[in-house]
Amino acid sequence: GDAPGDMRAELSVWSNVESVYSSQDLQDRFAEFTDIMAVSFTAMILIGGLLGFAILFNTVSVAVAERTREFASLRVLGFSKGEIYTLVIRENGLAVIIGLLLGPPLGRGISLFIAESISSELFYLSPLISWPAYLITGLIVLVFVGIVWLAIWFRIRRIQFLEALSSRMT
Repeated sequence: GDAPGDMRAELSVWSNVESVYSSQDLQDRFAEFTDIMAVSFTAMILIGGLLGFAILFNTVSVAVAERTREFASLRVLGFSKGEIYTLVIRENGLAVIIGLLLGPPLGRGISLFIAESISSELFYLSPLISWPAYLITGLIVLVFVGIVWLAIWFRIRRIQFLEALSSRMT
């Protein structure tokens, strides 16, 4: 018969035939595989974003906590809380800029490695990353950084500067 089911039945009786796939079967498996990859990549992006947020927030929070006496001294010298916040953000902003500049080439290198690892004789995964993808990624990073900076603003506003200045470190 001409139907794929008939051909499978005919070939399944042969002892040296392990399995039979139609082109539709291969397309269905590939579609399933790409769906799994999309879910996996989405999960990795979310986990990476949350991890990046946690690392950045922790780093800046520790820096603010360690420099509370310094900030209290600046307040005594006439600096506003906004100026102290700007000082912290400028220092942190340099790291963000370096990360945004180094991220695309490193991301491209990682995507090339993944594409080579996953590609086989059955299919080829193109490592092409579009410019909009770079822009979207940069915007996502900036959103996470903005959330961290907002949290740091509230943290700086809550510092008891007079108490920090009067306390002595032992």
